[in-house]
Amino acid sequence: MLQKSVSPLDPLKSNRRLRSRARLGIGARLMLMEGVVPCRIDNLSIGGARLQLDVPLKLGCPGILTIHDTEAFGEVVWQSRGRAGFKFDELLDDSEVVRLRYLAPKILMNESNHVEIFAQQWVEGRA
Repeated sequence: MLQKSVSPLDPLKSNRRLRSRARLGIGARLMLMEGVVPCRIDNLSIGGARLQLDVPLKLGCPGILTIHDTEAFGEVVWQSRGRAGFKFDELLDDSEVVRLRYLAPKILMNESNHVEIFAQQWVEGRA
């Protein structure tokens, strides 16, 4: 009798991700019942995001993740060493993930400019 082999390309059987991710590295905000938590988006898929943050989050904690001009409702599904997984309640459109990936360098440049301006104002005593 022949056995069916598991294809390494089958994500359900090979423990691989079901959705591709876009690496962004841009700032975002996670709005929780306790307040707003600044974070950075490591990667983004249509189903969720991996976040970098400085505060611990509770598993199952609901919130709204704002990335640039995109908002997504969801919940914290894992956390480890300054990172957390945020699963969206509804999938994003593929085109939205692609759009944010395309905008990421411009967003990073804008973030960098804001930091530079603030630093200059601080040095001059205007911040």
